[in-house]
Amino acid sequence: MMVTFPFSLFVLPWLEAKLLSVFAGVPIIHLIYKILEAKSLSLGNYTAVYPFMRGTTPTFAIVAA
Repeated sequence: MMVTFPFSLFVLPWLEAKLLSVFAGVPIIHLIYKILEAKSLSLGNYTAVYPFMRGTTPTFAIVAA
């Protein structure tokens, strides 16, 4: 990836300004998700929390789309 990054700066078109806010928000949402995921796994029973966690994420993604 590091080899292709400088090449892509000159070949690919630049992102629009409204997309930059999306790309800035994705790591923040991901960080919040990971923190909540770790907290729920440390507090709850693994066999109950893990299936719930894996089942609700695709559901939220479909609803958000």
